[in-house]
Amino acid sequence: MKYAELLTKSNFSFLTGASHPEELAEAALSQGLMGMALNDRNGLYGVVRAHKKFKAHPDFKYIIGTEVALSDHPPVTLLVQDRKAYAHLCRLISKSAWVKKKQKLA
Repeated sequence: MKYAELLTKSNFSFLTGASHPEELAEAALSQGLMGMALNDRNGLYGVVRAHKKFKAHPDFKYIIGTEVALSDHPPVTLLVQDRKAYAHLCRLISKSAWVKKKQKLA
């Protein structure tokens, strides 16, 4: 059966995920999943660690994303399709962190 888990969170998502990104990658490979998306909350904290594990498995579909917490709505999961989308997501996360910091200082 072909299956890809799209809502995985690592231990970098406090009180939501419990396993290290490397452990999640190993579990996905050992269970025969065809892919996995790692989407920690409000950041890309574990993506590099998971990428290192998946690098040796080019047929495995590794998807990078994040779960964005909005102030007045439920969280939204954003997944990237390519490098350009990854760059946009990085800018979005950086800009939102800068805005939050600026609001705290005001």
